[in-house]
Amino acid sequence: MTQQTSTVPNKIIGDDWFATEANNFKAVINANAGDAEARLVSVLALANTKMDMGNVIQVTEASQLAGTLDSNMMYITNGAIDMGTTQIEVPTTGLAIRSSGSIDSALTSSEDNYTMFVDAAGGGGNLIITGIAFTTSGTASKVFSVSTVTSTNIFSVRDSAFVACTAIGDVTDYGVIQLISNQSVFCGTGLTLDGTGITFKRDGCVSLNMVSGGTELMAGSNLLITSRAIIEDCTDVMPANTTMCDFAPEHFSRDGSFRVVNNDMTGPGAFFSAINGDDIKCRWHGNSFDPPASETNTFIGGHWVSSADEVFAATTDWAFPFEGANTTVPDHLIWFGSGISNDLTYLSTLQTEIDIRGTMSINASLNNTEVYAKIVLLDASNAFAEVDLEELPVLDLNTALRSLYMGIVSHATVNEGDILRIKLRANKNVDLTIAKNTSMSLKES
Repeated sequence: MTQQTSTVPNKIIGDDWFATEANNFKAVINANAGDAEARLVSVLALANTKMDMGNVIQVTEASQLAGTLDSNMMYITNGAIDMGTTQIEVPTTGLAIRSSGSIDSALTSSEDNYTMFVDAAGGGGNLIITGIAFTTSGTASKVFSVSTVTSTNIFSVRDSAFVACTAIGDVTDYGVIQLISNQSVFCGTGLTLDGTGITFKRDGCVSLNMVSGGTELMAGSNLLITSRAIIEDCTDVMPANTTMCDFAPEHFSRDGSFRVVNNDMTGPGAFFSAINGDDIKCRWHGNSFDPPASETNTFIGGHWVSSADEVFAATTDWAFPFEGANTTVPDHLIWFGSGISNDLTYLSTLQTEIDIRGTMSINASLNNTEVYAKIVLLDASNAFAEVDLEELPVLDLNTALRSLYMGIVSHATVNEGDILRIKLRANKNVDLTIAKNTSMSLKES
């Protein structure tokens, strides 16, 4: 609406006022008053709407979090609240709880054998927590023991702190478990994940001063991560006799599904006690491990090298020079396995780009020998049909020089079961001696 103005001309003291002018004043005043009232009603309606949308309960004492909680409400904690023995039951329809933003917003308990968050009968629903500090310092006490029967439910804790907790607790059967920008300080032990069909992410978290004997992330007896587990941009300082994570290969259903990226892990404790970055279930990169010998980022590849001269009866047909021979020695094969001699077989279900490098020194038994070499891929998805990757320049072993060095350079896209090998042929039937220390190396592009 637009405020109206009077059309009455200006008057000075002593001028007369006509009835029409007075009526004009009245009309303008009434119209503007009506407009102001309408504006006020609109503002109040908007405020009420916002209040309805917020559905906020300000929590200042433990009793407000006892009993059956309303999933349609946002519970906002204000200040430090001693929960004593009061438990917070997560309804089957879910619970959202966050701090008011005050620096002292916390839920604490020093009771023994106490669990702060438990699930309702029939299993809890979504649990969304933001910005709260937790302390459960009693003997055998913990922050969480929650489970769900709905595999799509989410357990999410972000911008929160766990301080001097005997244990953070356990979470079971939640389809998505995420820990974002949290801190864990002076805790006895951390969080146990359990159940099947889980996706997990820990991002931007900090762990400091864990009590001796503790583990920050633990696998329950039935843990199976079917999508991914991601640990990213975290800082973990692990004291002696502590462990950051005890996940093992059997906890992952997919190759490369354990992603550990851009983390800073330091201290005399263990980082990953049951798996390392070279495992086929892992894709780790950009991490700083100190001491560096404690863990490694993922390397995909490996190499073989020949341990003795190999005599190969070449013909004008392409053939495999090392077939049936035992002179090549595979070394540090990650996601690859060795077959007959210099065959290298890709083992992972994840498609990968591979760079191929190698050297070969060849001597011919006859003058004027031309040697042809190529790298081939045997396609596992197509009955191991050969795919030429690279045909190398002809080696012309003439009268003056019957021994030449060959550099191998190529690239391949590999899938599970694909085989990489070198093949040779000559312009005549001739014995070729392939010198000791011939090699082929593979590395992820």
